[in-house]
Amino acid sequence: MNRFALLLDYSFSAVTKNWKAVVVFFLLITILFILHFVPLLSFVGQVALSLLVTQLEVYYGKRFLTAESREELLSFLASSTVGKIYTDNIHISSAIFLASFLVTSALTVITVGLLFLTGLAGSIDTVEDALLYGLVYFLLVSTLWLFFLYLAPLGIGYAMSKDNFGEAFIGFFRIFTPSFWKKAFSFRYFKLISLGGLLFTVFAVVAVIFMITLVLIPLGVAVFYLDAVFWGALCAESYRITFLEPDNGAGVDQRLDDVVGVGGNSNL
Repeated sequence: MNRFALLLDYSFSAVTKNWKAVVVFFLLITILFILHFVPLLSFVGQVALSLLVTQLEVYYGKRFLTAESREELLSFLASSTVGKIYTDNIHISSAIFLASFLVTSALTVITVGLLFLTGLAGSIDTVEDALLYGLVYFLLVSTLWLFFLYLAPLGIGYAMSKDNFGEAFIGFFRIFTPSFWKKAFSFRYFKLISLGGLLFTVFAVVAVIFMITLVLIPLGVAVFYLDAVFWGALCAESYRITFLEPDNGAGVDQRLDDVVGVGGNSNL
């Protein structure tokens, strides 16, 4: 089984084998949705939901990074309890959430600031000026956010490979270093993120469609859960192929030595 097929199999199996955790996920989302309508608690609910999803990504992603076989992954899923899923490595998921929150907040401020730099927030006299400034603004903002979204999976994967809050938090910010950019612009990473990002988007759209249909809400939550698992495993895989495998692809021993400290061959 190739790695991408394994990633999909792992994501779907996480839903079917950990269905109790999916039920808890549904109940938590319901509570957080209700909080959304309480003015003073709306922001708290949004933060809690983001942290909850990040926890799922890290829990499943870290294991995908270190597992040596499909059987080991299935065994991990079978041994996963609701308590483990929502608490194991919470310090790592908290670090990744906080780091990504700070970065996206800064990018939002920059996005607003670019309105003034391009003149869109000032007085525009002609339609031609409006179109020109609008085009410049669109190109700048699109480049900024697309660049971040392209690098984010690698940053998340790198951070989830760490063992403490500080290293994971700082590790995410390495997406702003040239060494990360060099690795991220490899064809292997581009191919993985392009296909993975497309499937992630498809799963998200399907989840939304189901969740706006009253009778299909539970199914939509299950797809949302699957999408979180898929994204976490995708981020882990992006880190593995860029940092833990040499260009000839024979990096299984290196991956295991670096991540879990054991040698041997893998049959993934």
